Amino acid sequence: MEALVTCVAGLEQVTLAELESQLNKKGTIVQPGFITFSATKEELATFTYYSRSILSALALINHFAFTDYEELKNKLTSLTYSDLQSPFAVRCEREGEHAFTSQEVEKHVGAHIHDTLNLEVNLEQPASVVLIHIKDLYCFAGLDYAGYKLSKREYRVKTHPHSLNPVLAFDLLSIAGWKPNETLLDPFSKSGEIIIEAALSTQEAPSAFHYEEQLLCSKFLKLPEPKIKEKKLDIHSIDNLHINVRNAEVNAKLANAAKDIQFSRMDLEWLDTKFEKNSIDKIITVPPSPSKIVTEKDAHKITKELFYQAAFILTAKGTLTLLTKKPSAYKEASEQHGFHVDHEVTFDYGNDIYFILTFVKNI
Repeated sequence: MEALVTCVAGLEQVTLAELESQLNKKGTIVQPGFITFSATKEELATFTYYSRSILSALALINHFAFTDYEELKNKLTSLTYSDLQSPFAVRCEREGEHAFTSQEVEKHVGAHIHDTLNLEVNLEQPASVVLIHIKDLYCFAGLDYAGYKLSKREYRVKTHPHSLNPVLAFDLLSIAGWKPNETLLDPFSKSGEIIIEAALSTQEAPSAFHYEEQLLCSKFLKLPEPKIKEKKLDIHSIDNLHINVRNAEVNAKLANAAKDIQFSRMDLEWLDTKFEKNSIDKIITVPPSPSKIVTEKDAHKITKELFYQAAFILTAKGTLTLLTKKPSAYKEASEQHGFHVDHEVTFDYGNDIYFILTFVKNI
């Protein structure tokens, strides 16, 4: 069976690495953010259940290019929609500019399946879902194994206006190369996604652990019994606002990860009083960006202070990895404090271009 998973376009390397570590399989990037691989139904269900980097997962029926809506409709109605259970629904997700809507695609394919297979339609509680992904002039169609966005996490009851999507938090950890035996610090923790995803990844906990019954694949396959691993961790969640510290702690408790995390309310300039010189292996964070609350001047001051503190508390081979839409300010500040960019990743997310920068000390 051919399987398809979607992830953040530009960060496919994280999902490919997960495929190798969890299923010992190699994937193929067909389109940015779309990865195919060969798998059994059980293997795809397991990856849907456990993966922390994917947004959706489906048993692929077919994928193809098209030139206009008429060709798209003809190709979609020529497919064989097997393994569908009644009642069913059709969902369509689009990226790009099109002369048709997602609803038009859903109605067209839904009517075709209803008429040819005589299956009942139920949009609220379907037993199976045909998921159609359209990216520009390319289409993927398959049987949905998830049923909801897999970036959803049960622990996110307390959020922040600039909370990080948990999938992005895991991607950031993976690209930074953090390992469980390394000391980890997020000095702008907000609602705690980076730190919590770090703790849960070491436990090897399924990302959909508390949503097992919502997974569509659980209706026709038995999911593997999770075996949560316990590892001693040295990770720190810090923020300068008490409410953020409290929210991160609440989320961590709901994730059953609070015991692995040390929470502190502290201003950035006091980090060198809490941590000894050369004591932190990885700083992974999303610094405040200029906004209605944070002025350009304040953001510049925070950037300089971040590298000043990093120069003191990071080990000789320690790294600072951050996510930003404006990399130039960080590159300039890094040079002033004895750092340089070790590697850089650019990706599209929410119609914006983001950068993941990893800095190391000059030798």
